[in-house]
Amino acid sequence: MAKEAPVLTKAQQKNSLRAKKTKTKAVVRNVLASPYSKYWPKITAEEATTLREILTNNLPKIVVSMEKIPWKEYKKISKSKRKPQNQKNDQELIAEKKQGLIFGVNDVTKALEKASVASVLITEDVQPRLMVEHLIEQSVLTLTPILVVPKLREILKTVCGFSSITIAFTKLKKYPMIQQVIENIYKNHPVPRNYIHFQKYLDTVNSSIIVIDDTLRDDDSVIYLDDTIGNDESKIKSFYLYRDSKQQRAFVPEKSSVPLEKHTFQSNSEDFVAFNVDNVNNEMPMQYECLKVKKTKGDSNRNKRKLDVIKTKKKGNKISKVKKKGFINNT
Repeated sequence: MAKEAPVLTKAQQKNSLRAKKTKTKAVVRNVLASPYSKYWPKITAEEATTLREILTNNLPKIVVSMEKIPWKEYKKISKSKRKPQNQKNDQELIAEKKQGLIFGVNDVTKALEKASVASVLITEDVQPRLMVEHLIEQSVLTLTPILVVPKLREILKTVCGFSSITIAFTKLKKYPMIQQVIENIYKNHPVPRNYIHFQKYLDTVNSSIIVIDDTLRDDDSVIYLDDTIGNDESKIKSFYLYRDSKQQRAFVPEKSSVPLEKHTFQSNSEDFVAFNVDNVNNEMPMQYECLKVKKTKGDSNRNKRKLDVIKTKKKGNKISKVKKKGFINNT
């Protein structure tokens, strides 16, 4: 009789070479992370529907979508009939329709720096988020309402004719209904107290309060715009510094009235580390929060996601080829 093949037990299978090869140890890394919370003002589903309706009803059709005609069919059309098709998207007409609107991250950033923006919308599916984080920071510091809208690219594609990561509305008040809805929704998404620029945000809110009544001029709690600017024009200097020669420094810091001995390093608690300068006014020292240590693991589904992306791209190419064939056969 033939002998039966020996069967390994579960304990023996775990200690076999094959089991040791298949096992991959999860690598855990300690990473220093920011202790401050991220501000991502994502709107709810109800707010998204109301905003979508008002955007579709008020935004203009900037770019007319033109069907791509194959050259075999396009050359049969006479030249007199080709011109109207090419002139559908005239640059002058597009510039007129874009009045009051700003598209793209770079243009919105420049407009925020010039303080000519009334509100900003950002799409939710932007990757990586680092591309638009500076827009949120600038909007918070300039008190500009900003919202994260789901599927904003699709809305702009269907309404305006092209997609964009972000859209901004200028202070021309060309779209007052949209601006009013954005401001109302923005009130439901306040800036968190643990945000890194929260203190600067409060300072700008307080400094923006201007009272015109002269009866309150003696009150020290009221801030006036003309008092903050001052009447001495000699104090106003250029933003750019130049040096006359290579031996001279462009920036020369002013001499501090505080002696060097009073600069101290304080640790108030385990959570905060403060750099304190005991000046004459006895102001509150600026406190800095310590970095947090987080443990991270490698993403086990990374290769699966890559394969899914490749499969979707292949499916999209097949669908586009089928559509082109159907268009040619129909013509």
